[in-house]
Amino acid sequence: GTDGEEGRGDMEMAPVYLKRLLPVFTELFHSSLAPPLRRESLKLLRKMCHYITPEWLSELTSEAPDPNKPPFSVQICEVIAAVLEDEEDTEGCLSALHMAQDLLHKNTCLFTEHLTRQGFQGKLGLLAGPLEEE
Repeated sequence: GTDGEEGRGDMEMAPVYLKRLLPVFTELFHSSLAPPLRRESLKLLRKMCHYITPEWLSELTSEAPDPNKPPFSVQICEVIAAVLEDEEDTEGCLSALHMAQDLLHKNTCLFTEHLTRQGFQGKLGLLAGPLEEE
């Protein structure tokens, strides 16, 4: 391919990687107590949530979950809630808010429900942006 194409990676494999790695890094974030590992996991989750298409996200969230774990959509919202609890971590909170915004734009109904359960009611309006006036 051309130089421009090589920098983008294998676009056919992107959905496979995203669908496999998002749950892995979500679980890594939850299971790790080491702040550097949690921070790096959050950075990767942030990028993946930003670049995943609404279609790929829909496939990921509709797959049958492991009966021993909550669905991915719940787990990722738990990551966001956990990060926002540490108000001292400005960079982490900003990443979590960007993740929430990306997820809300890609699947508003599903993530509004899960983020509301995590105590997000007051922040959802800010994340969703201004409402259209009638």
